Amino acid sequence: MIAYIKIHLNQTPLRKIHYLYKKRERKYIIMRKKVIEMMENFIIEVMRQTKIPGLSVAIVKDDSLEYANGFGARQIDGNLPMTEDTLIGIGSISKSFTALAIMQLVEQGKIELKAPVANYLEFNLGSKKNPITVHHLLSHSSGFPDLDANYIPIARGLGSSEIMTPMSSWNDFMLHINGARNEQFSEPDESYFYNNDFFTVLGLIVEKVSGMKFEDYIIENILRPLGMERTTYSKEDYEKDDNKLKGYVRSGDGEFKEFDHPFDEIVYAPGGLLSSAKEMGNYMKMLMDKRNQIIQQLSLDQMWGKYTRMPEETSYVLYKEAWYGYAWMIEDFFGYKMIHHGGDIITSSGQLAIIPEKNIGIFIGANISIGAVLSSLCCGIFAILLGKDINQAVPLLSVDQKLSKLAGSYETYKGIIKVEVEYKNGLLSGKISHPVLLEDLKFPLAPLDIDKLKFYIPICLPNQKMFIQFFIDEKTGKIHGTVDRYYLHKV
Repeated sequence: MIAYIKIHLNQTPLRKIHYLYKKRERKYIIMRKKVIEMMENFIIEVMRQTKIPGLSVAIVKDDSLEYANGFGARQIDGNLPMTEDTLIGIGSISKSFTALAIMQLVEQGKIELKAPVANYLEFNLGSKKNPITVHHLLSHSSGFPDLDANYIPIARGLGSSEIMTPMSSWNDFMLHINGARNEQFSEPDESYFYNNDFFTVLGLIVEKVSGMKFEDYIIENILRPLGMERTTYSKEDYEKDDNKLKGYVRSGDGEFKEFDHPFDEIVYAPGGLLSSAKEMGNYMKMLMDKRNQIIQQLSLDQMWGKYTRMPEETSYVLYKEAWYGYAWMIEDFFGYKMIHHGGDIITSSGQLAIIPEKNIGIFIGANISIGAVLSSLCCGIFAILLGKDINQAVPLLSVDQKLSKLAGSYETYKGIIKVEVEYKNGLLSGKISHPVLLEDLKFPLAPLDIDKLKFYIPICLPNQKMFIQFFIDEKTGKIHGTVDRYYLHKV
């Protein structure tokens, strides 16, 4: 599919398509239909390969919603269709709404970004000499790792009873946070640690200085002014809505298990918002409208500043260099500044990205936890719209395609030694059955050179190394492999 798009991709950027529309309306319709067809084929193929039950997309250009659509099922039972109006848990994209509320209150003089968090709440982490500030919470630069308070109500919502740490009230939450003094990894501004719980703290600051419940503040000052009438944190509102999804978690055997969205106040600020693709289109229009009435452009520019360098080792970095602003990630995309953030709330996920220079924004939501795929989808759609090479834009998909081919059963001559290779959730692993081994030996396959299909098997013993090299016969399509002294053939 990727090769198909690369060969047949219409190279006309969206900006030029708009120009053609002004000059020759019929030509615009033909070109636009071709771009949409490319994009929809790409989306459907990715959904098919990665087994996404339902997905919705919105694309904004300048001040208008250019495209909105749903694909697949919002609920498998009954085969109810996903649409652009289906309510989806957007996960950590919610953080940008929290940051927006903070910046509104900064504009009103009620919050200072460089002020210690302890000025607003009974917050005992950090030191008086080098205090943790509001800025540090917004930019994940406090030096504290995630303290996992948010996962406790989510796990309980999924039926887990293993974690018995108290987390049923704001008192429980603050006791949990303030008890983590010894968890500080570094001084503020020295390292990046993504921290959900500190965005919950930011939500409490919004409540304290505004005198309103956090969710009421967001509704009154952000959602309603933007016409996002159905976007909500409320379980009651969600359950009354006629167009909502059923969230799914894929079990070990590949079956889909239904779970409800985890509603809990502790989760609201970092990841609890539910919205639709169409209403997220309103949000994207606001972000790209320099005349918007709910926040000053200067404040948006501050939110998109490069404050914390994200290490390449983190799973959130799409390309080689990424920075974290205030609830937004900033990366380069073919020379353009791309502002983006993903979200995952276990039963659904989302991705929102904008390229301010081109005034294009994309939102994607799905009813399953599959954030990395949505990030790649978003970049692929941008590539189609801007006439860029989709293989460069979405390296993850070409790698995924290569590694998927390697999964399966292998054996040596006469089947004396057998090897099972599994590719799951981005991890390649193996299991060997050997006549002289009393039990099967399992091992990870770490990439050494993915292009050459060469991997190594990590061994902790000194001077012990083992590699596995796969080969694909271009004429027959058959796959073979060599490991140590053995020659493997895929069955």
